[in-house]
Amino acid sequence: MDSRFIHIIPTSRCNSKTEKQKNYGNEERSSMYTFVSALSMSGGDGDNSYSNNSLLQRRVLAKAKPVLVKNTKELMIDLNFPKYIKVADLGCSSGPNTFLAMSEIINIINVFCQKWNQNPPEIDCCLNDLPSNDFNTTFKFIHFFKEKNLTNLESCFVSGVPGSFYSRLFPRKSLHFVHSSYGLHWLSKVPEGLEKNKMSVYITSSSRLSTYKAYSNQFERDFTTFLKLRSEEIVSNGRMVLTFIGRNNMDNPLHRDCCHFWTLLSKSLHDLVIEGLVSASKVDSFYMPFYDPSEKEVKEIIEKEGSFEIKDLETHEYDLGHCNQDEPIKRSKSGQNEANYIRAVSEPLLVAHFGDAIIDILFNKLARHVAQHVDCRNKTTIPTTWIATHGTHAYGRYVIPLYIIMSGGNGDNSYSTNSLLQRRVSSMTKPILVKNTKEMMTNLDFPKCIKVADLGCSSGQNTFLVMSEIANTINVLCQEKNQIPPEIDCCLNDLPGNDFNTTFKFIAFFNDKLTSKIPCFVSGVPGSFYSRLFPRNSLHFIHSNYSIHHLSKVPDGLEENKMSVYITSSSPLSEYKAYFNQFQRDFTSFLEMRSEEMVSNGHMVLTLIGRKTLDDPLYRDCCHWLTLLSSSLRDLVTEGLVSASKVNSFTMPFYDPNEEEVKEIIRNEGSFQINDLETHVFDLGLSNEECSVQSHRARAGEKEASCIRAVTETMLVAHFGVAINIDTLFERYAHHVSQHASCSNKTSITLVESSNPQLGHDRIGCKSDNEKFSGDEEGSSKYTFVSALSMNGGDGDNSYSNNSLLQRRVLSRTKTILVRNTKEMMTDLDFPKCIKVADLGCSSGQNTFLAMSEIVKTINVLCKEWNRNPPEIDCCLNDLPSNDFNTTFKFITSFKKKLTREGSCFVSGVPGSFYSRLFPRKSLHFVHSIYSIHFLSKVPDGLEKNKMSVYITSSSPLSEYMAYTNQFQRDFTTFLRMRSEEMVSNGRMVLTLIGRNTLDDPLYRDCCHFWTLLSNSLRDLVFEGLVSASKVNSFNMPFYDPNEEEVKEIIRNEGSFQINDLETHVFDLGHSNEERSLQSHRVKAGQKEASCIRAVTETMLVAHFGDAIDIDALFEKYAHHVSQHASCRNKTSVTLIVSLIRK
Repeated sequence: MDSRFIHIIPTSRCNSKTEKQKNYGNEERSSMYTFVSALSMSGGDGDNSYSNNSLLQRRVLAKAKPVLVKNTKELMIDLNFPKYIKVADLGCSSGPNTFLAMSEIINIINVFCQKWNQNPPEIDCCLNDLPSNDFNTTFKFIHFFKEKNLTNLESCFVSGVPGSFYSRLFPRKSLHFVHSSYGLHWLSKVPEGLEKNKMSVYITSSSRLSTYKAYSNQFERDFTTFLKLRSEEIVSNGRMVLTFIGRNNMDNPLHRDCCHFWTLLSKSLHDLVIEGLVSASKVDSFYMPFYDPSEKEVKEIIEKEGSFEIKDLETHEYDLGHCNQDEPIKRSKSGQNEANYIRAVSEPLLVAHFGDAIIDILFNKLARHVAQHVDCRNKTTIPTTWIATHGTHAYGRYVIPLYIIMSGGNGDNSYSTNSLLQRRVSSMTKPILVKNTKEMMTNLDFPKCIKVADLGCSSGQNTFLVMSEIANTINVLCQEKNQIPPEIDCCLNDLPGNDFNTTFKFIAFFNDKLTSKIPCFVSGVPGSFYSRLFPRNSLHFIHSNYSIHHLSKVPDGLEENKMSVYITSSSPLSEYKAYFNQFQRDFTSFLEMRSEEMVSNGHMVLTLIGRKTLDDPLYRDCCHWLTLLSSSLRDLVTEGLVSASKVNSFTMPFYDPNEEEVKEIIRNEGSFQINDLETHVFDLGLSNEECSVQSHRARAGEKEASCIRAVTETMLVAHFGVAINIDTLFERYAHHVSQHASCSNKTSITLVESSNPQLGHDRIGCKSDNEKFSGDEEGSSKYTFVSALSMNGGDGDNSYSNNSLLQRRVLSRTKTILVRNTKEMMTDLDFPKCIKVADLGCSSGQNTFLAMSEIVKTINVLCKEWNRNPPEIDCCLNDLPSNDFNTTFKFITSFKKKLTREGSCFVSGVPGSFYSRLFPRKSLHFVHSIYSIHFLSKVPDGLEKNKMSVYITSSSPLSEYMAYTNQFQRDFTTFLRMRSEEMVSNGRMVLTLIGRNTLDDPLYRDCCHFWTLLSNSLRDLVFEGLVSASKVNSFNMPFYDPNEEEVKEIIRNEGSFQINDLETHVFDLGHSNEERSLQSHRVKAGQKEASCIRAVTETMLVAHFGDAIDIDALFEKYAHHVSQHASCRNKTSVTLIVSLIRK
């Protein structure tokens, strides 16, 4: 088996296709094998999820990197560095792997543009998979993707595009780059005409030749369709890189090796038949919709289809990472790993056909079969096709640096509990820290906002010691100079595996340490500090304590270290050079990254472990902590507790430079000038008493052992696994420390270096991201439940999908305005060939598509009346990342069937807040939003205690109304400003929101207002002792119902839009006159409204009250209150509909 990478580019050819040819691939593919419709990877992030079992794909993506780099660069040059790039990842699946290729492409573009002195383009990242894919899990990684990989958050926009890549997905000539990894070997359906396969789910050596031909023909049809559709969507000179599973070119097309994954799955199913757990007929009717083509077949199809030119085609060895070992334990582990992977890929198909009762047993069988074939060498499978001929990727044998994280939690062996040394070093560096903080503030003329980063922060309370010192220094200095203290953005960085949860628990401790309540905002930034972490020119101060000495990887070219984990006096000189060269590369990279991220006159303070400057670069003292760790490991070898070969292959990714080496690297890199460079004694805090008294020596040994364990345990476990007893190892370490407690001639020192960027060093851009993009900041609030704002997902009884009749009714009222504005937009823009429409706050369920259907239908009818070709329509559905996009995407098929013609509409999901930028500049033609803008970005600041009312009431103080109206003004202004950047001139926007009648008293809300009734229901629970009054007092709705004049005034003041229409309509939840008059109907009306309000508010209520509240009981109370007010006529709530024209 192999993996193939293909890189192809479109050829120039005229599009003289028939209508049938143009729509090829859009038809519904029928098949007797209905289970194929369930094809998707296992969702979520559990043990059996694709997200947690896709190491193979990650490995393949790493191999594809050279091809990606080469073709991305060629694309940029061929297209003359366009201002806008649209990239699609087809078959993206779910989990963190989804963003690997996108990250690589974006980073290549940014680096390449810097090299050529070009402005980087805005990048539209489209993630495609079938509607059943777990997009929710994928979207949770968007924030991580942006923070870790992007140098300019404003320039990248992520969307999900559900649909089969065997149909049209994007407008014509809209894509610049297409990537697909391990997707194209999946067929659109099981081939027709298969003979009974005798309990084999795929081709085997005993299959008939007709079985092979059926599969081969189906692949040819599917891959041809794929190429035709992409040729319509990709611009001339665009690029496409595809990776899929193939097979070696062999004379016998039926031959598959004995350890082929589908062969082993067939054997596992056969076992279940023998044991009577599944019927033979059920297995006979199951086939995998899969084909592994040969290189020759791939070439022939591409050449025959004719739209693309092959630039590269490579084959690489395919494997699931088995280490060919004889030990049964390792065989078993390999078997389990492959079984987990195959399960993640195939479980939805198997469950759809067999049900879920057999799944666990089936994959236990598969794991055993794999274990018996681990050492199989003669494999037919190869990783297929990246479209590129050159590019090899070198892999080092050391994967340990992935685990350079401190021990998490707060237990006895955690870093949090064993970091006294770091605390001592922090106090040692305090004078330099204070001095540099003051210089930075005065040099920058007391800025209003300071961004500080702590790199390699680790976990626990030490994390905040430096941040506290910096904040307090700034506060004292501002008082002395009579300046207003700035807001401080505190960014805590460490590797993604760091225990951020434990760190965040100390935020309250941090705030208590501050000498005044300076506004401080804490965020975690996962990622390696040897890569870009922050936008350009955004950081004012950087600190790093005891981290830079950790290398990005173990150096290449090390000799066997004879059971020493680091340099010793007996090491060859080449070992020192390998370590020094790696440190030189890493530290240079670190400085280069920071120079891009820091403002001119910013400051950086670094503390790291170094060594004294001696003539012999190999010399390390006998009590060096890594020397003692080596001695402890040798003890275990001597006692037969671990193998010598295992110890020989373990080396620490660490280097302790001397002062001259640090100076030289800083000077050579050239971005920074050294302010201070001090050396201090390095010790683990042993007192003289501890050095002299035996009992105290033992205690000192235990202390140091705990410290070193906290730093190294994750790496040791990653390398040695169950082959080593960690407790025993560090007992030996403690003993060795006690034997060397009196050692005085130590080579280790602590280096403290402070620097600031060189004046005149080239820096691009004069604005911070905040200045350039005022709507992107995270609204801070003590009301953490607001982050949970989303409608109830799924399609159950309490879901938004099943409780949104009100929204459907309101949409019917807006139809007239929607139709009129759509027609005006089309005529004003002279019937464009492509229209991009966005529905903001789309929520989930079938209502999502009502407005889109109306817009598309209106456009088609208008074009027919005017005898114009209808445009292609790009439909973008936006909501917060926590929205249930999966349920929404299930309705795409139904939406498309209702359209008056096919092939013209492309649906994507765009997760994110509409109070931030979501789309590239000047890209939207029409924006629609219904019942969303009344939700605020946060609960307003400055609210008085609301006496168990979740919103404004007649008894609220006027300050509460002012707080709400000011927050709405800020949010709606931001919304308009963001849309003004995204919309074309003469574009249209139709917004529908809940408002209120214009009355003299801005506090007045009627007695049956939905939030008044929710407040009454919560009070009922308080009186019954079911929830505390303090908990209710601290809950406020992030909502505001403006009147008509307030809306008009904000639009006029913002200035980007002209009001076309502004209408008010009665707001009600659909109670009929009969429901108002009959008691039984009143009860039913109460239940209806309670279900509607529950669907909208449950996520926030659960986030705030948690287990302290019974949601069912709360909404039973609510339904009762509604029934008591069903006859209420004097309502203040109205529905506001406003249409706007972009000036």
